[in-house]
This record gives sequence, C-alpha cells and structure tokens, in this order.
Amino acid sequence: MEIYTLTDEKRRKILSKLKYNQIQTLSDFTMYKVKSEMITNNFIAASDWHLVDVQEDPFWKLRYTDNAPGKYVPKLKCYCGKTLKYQYVLESRNGKQLYLGKEHFMQHAGIPQKIANQIHERVNDIMIFRDEILVKYDRGERFPLKEYRILDRSGMIFEFGEDFRYKLRRFRDANLPLFHVDENRLMSKYRQIREANYALQRVLNREKFEDNHFLFRRMLEKYIDDVKIKNLKDDAEWLKSVLNDCRLVEENMESMLSISTNMTKEILKADYIKPINVRLTSLSMDGIFKIRFERILNSTKKSIYEKNEVDILLKKKKKK
Repeated sequence: MEIYTLTDEKRRKILSKLKYNQIQTLSDFTMYKVKSEMITNNFIAASDWHLVDVQEDPFWKLRYTDNAPGKYVPKLKCYCGKTLKYQYVLESRNGKQLYLGKEHFMQHAGIPQKIANQIHERVNDIMIFRDEILVKYDRGERFPLKEYRILDRSGMIFEFGEDFRYKLRRFRDANLPLFHVDENRLMSKYRQIREANYALQRVLNREKFEDNHFLFRRMLEKYIDDVKIKNLKDDAEWLKSVLNDCRLVEENMESMLSISTNMTKEILKADYIKPINVRLTSLSMDGIFKIRFERILNSTKKSIYEKNEVDILLKKKKKK
C-alpha cells in the first residue's frame, strides 16, 4: 500500500480547489475515524477528565466556497479565545466541559506533554486517509460512478451495511475518489457482477442475434448489466429461450420489409416498429422485467405473423 503524506501547504493548495460539500464530506469522515479510534477505544483517560469529542474546522485558513460564500469566520476556539483547527472537548466527572486547543488540552487534562504530543500526532496520522483522497483527486481521479450504478441497479449494493452505503452516497454526491480500502471493497462486489455478466453476454453473443429493427438486444444487454448473480443459471436458460423468439421476430420483419413497397416500409416503421421500441425502452429493470419483456415480445410475434402488405395499407387508409 502506498502511503500518501502531504505538507500543510500542499494539502491546503489541493483543498482550495475543492467545493464546499467536498471539503465537508472529507472532514466528516476523517473526524469520524479520529473519534472512533481516540474516544470509542478510550485512547486517553485521566483521573479527573476524559476526552469526549474532537472537532475540526475543515475551512481552517481556507475561504468559503460554493453555497457558503463570503468571508471566512473561524468557528472553533479554545477557552482562552485562540482560534483553532482542532478542538479537544474534555468532560469532568461532574459533567463540566472544556473546549481546548493542544496546549491547554495538556494543562487541563493533567496529561504529560509527551502523551499529549502523541495524541495530537495520532490525529495527524489518521489524516493519511484524507491525504490519499486528496492526492487521488489532484491526479484527476473521481468517484467510481459507473461501477456504483451497476451495483445499485442490480440491488447488490444492499449486501453492504447501511453505514458503508451511506458513506458511498456521500462520496458519490461529492464526486470524491474513495480510500483504497473502500474502493477495493466496492470493486470486489462489482467484479462478481461482471463475471456473471460475462457469462450471460456469451449466451447473447452465441445466438448471433443482430436486432435490426426492434430494441430487443439493447434491452437484454441492459438487463444483463443489472442482473443479480444469484439467479445466473435461471437467467441463462431464460435468455436462451427468449433470444430464439427475438430472432424469429426479426427474421419475419426482415422478410416482410424485403417484399414491401416503400410506402408500406414507412408505415411499418412509423406505426409499428417505433411504438414497440418505445414500449421496450420504457421497461424498468425491476423484479417483473422478464414478464413484461415476454409480454411485449409475444404481442409483437402475434402481430407480425398476421401482417401482410394489403392489411397494412388498408389499415392506413381506414385511419385516414
């Protein structure tokens, strides 16, 4: 694993390019990691005081951007009045709270300077998480939206816990690259879907199905992108069956068009092929996609076997 560490100047330079919600998202999840490690695990505890919170001013020495324009106003202060980037919140046994910077944190908690320095350094160590994301962003990397959407449409996104799904949504909305651990977790699940998709694509390609007039193939490819891998065997069998019917429909349409006049061809395209394609593209990839797809396919088959050029022209004349 590559370790990313930035100087304060370089970190500030990259942060200055980010939008308001991107900076806020980074701060929220970095500080969550700080708090879970230093507070939940009781990283520090003194006889009279214990650490209950660590706050960060994400816009420290940065100007506000986007939806929070205007002059920057520091929001965190030590009890002595000094403005802070990090604020340590201590609570006594009787519930009294103190809001402190690094120096006064040492004094009031009764912690030796060496220990306090280690605590502050640990906060900086956790910033490696943030630095990795900033370096990736500076290189032009962004949130893996395509892979996320395929996981979301397939429903496999719900195999992650709520906390991780929430994190993914926040990073998606901010269009930030993921920390390598989170990215590996997302991509591992995505690869499972792709392996299933490749198997179904092989079925689709073996059929030599061209889809010249109706959007059957396009819809089936979209379905394959959204398929849940637990139904892979059933999907493969269904796909083989439905592809055969789709091919027959296309062959019949090809035959009809080859013997039709130009007028009939135009009528077929405008009054027949186009409406069916509209119905196909309006299909949502939900649990009953197969049923709806087969319904459209069967109605198309029935119509196409009954049609001939005279019927088409008579129908058009009657409409006029």
